[in-house]
Amino acid sequence: MPPRVPAKAHLKVPEVNLAPSAAERWPDRLAALALACAAGSAGDEPQRIRDLRDLLIQAPCSAARCGTSLPPSDEFETQLDARASVSAVLSLLGHDCGYLLSRGSQGEHMASVILPGRADESTASADSAALALVAALAMALQDAPLLFGAFGDAEVRPALRFN
Repeated sequence: MPPRVPAKAHLKVPEVNLAPSAAERWPDRLAALALACAAGSAGDEPQRIRDLRDLLIQAPCSAARCGTSLPPSDEFETQLDARASVSAVLSLLGHDCGYLLSRGSQGEHMASVILPGRADESTASADSAALALVAALAMALQDAPLLFGAFGDAEVRPALRFN
């Protein structure tokens, strides 16, 4: 006869956290920022630029910030307060990062950013030069965690989103 199991006996099932880690959400947050810039207006510049700086600070690994710079907070905020939005974004680009800014005759701004060691640039357009630069840099950084192995094994890496 099998042993009797009390009616209230419960098996403990280990909890599995299926929520994506901060490192796994980072590319999605960059993609969302790029989309917000594409849909934004010049009045959104200070917040979008701060969002990009915050994402750089929260990068899953220091290598993911390759090609960028983190200026001191007070200098950065001084530029934003002075409405020097393009200068504030440019202060986030490292000395080894390439960029190109363009403005069409209809007022549409376009920016391209190429990070060091990359073969291709990322290009975005927006209503202002600063927003276009933020979007292009966010898109360029989107695959950095994959390139630098921030997610470990290939099986657990999230898929890239290209917007």
